[in-house]
Amino acid sequence: MLRLNNILSFILILITSVTAVGQDKNKYCIYDQVAVEKYSNKELDEALAYIDTAINMCEDLSKDPYVYHIKGFICYELFKTKDQGDPYSPMRKEAFEAFLKSNELDVNKEFTDKNTLSLKNICIRIQKNIAQNLDTIHFEEAIKLDRIYHDAVERSGVNLDLKEHDITFNNMIGSIFVELYENSKTGRESYVDSAVHYYESALKIDTLGFDANKNLGYLYHNLSIDIILAMDPEDDILTMYENQERSSALGLKSLPYLKRAHEQQPKNKDVLYGLAGIYFMLQEKEKSDFYQKLYDDLTKEQKGNGMAPPNNDN
Repeated sequence: MLRLNNILSFILILITSVTAVGQDKNKYCIYDQVAVEKYSNKELDEALAYIDTAINMCEDLSKDPYVYHIKGFICYELFKTKDQGDPYSPMRKEAFEAFLKSNELDVNKEFTDKNTLSLKNICIRIQKNIAQNLDTIHFEEAIKLDRIYHDAVERSGVNLDLKEHDITFNNMIGSIFVELYENSKTGRESYVDSAVHYYESALKIDTLGFDANKNLGYLYHNLSIDIILAMDPEDDILTMYENQERSSALGLKSLPYLKRAHEQQPKNKDVLYGLAGIYFMLQEKEKSDFYQKLYDDLTKEQKGNGMAPPNNDN
């Protein structure tokens, strides 16, 4: 019996000791304080190591919004000092996740405003990365980064207008595909389909959008003219008739878009020029003359005001 009591006493002492060690572990967990000191001294790698240790080793700190708030700033500074030019920077991504986690834990909203501002800055940087890749060489990267941007804005809930961004992005990507097609038309019909897709995506957001209507109208306008220019005088009558029908169909397809663009900007010379050309090709002389006169009158008016006429190449 005495032996049993001794064993029970030993177990009780052991449990008490383990509990005390657990409490002391959190009591003396100062990794976060060291991390802040290292951060203040610009020793960013060491600061990150200490803040990660605080999260992994100290139970209380792993649930503290302040610790993730600090980690976010450490990672963001590492991104800015080491790999700011990398649009897929792991440090930027880690900073983003840390600020998000801080907001999630911040029930008292002590750090939420600063976290959210930093999240917004990260989103804006991704948006700038997209803009840097909007050309005929890097456009695929822009499309990939656009998906990352959408995910970041939606997850963070920052106050950035995705609709306005999407309208601009879709118009620009559409125009890049048009340029790729114009550079070498043979075998690149898929670029036309892609351009139409992106212009139509912009119009789904804003049906009356001037740029998308003008761009899509001119795309069909130019495709219509391409067919006429490619016609061979030696073609038989049936082939010529079929080509003329295809050209007219594309011309008719361009009209609603150019007319909608004209409603938005009645004095846009590019649109007036396009409408005059399409109606001329469709052999609707009266309508062609109407828009041609508007174009000519506007040209005279602009010259009288000392304004150079815009380039009508599209």
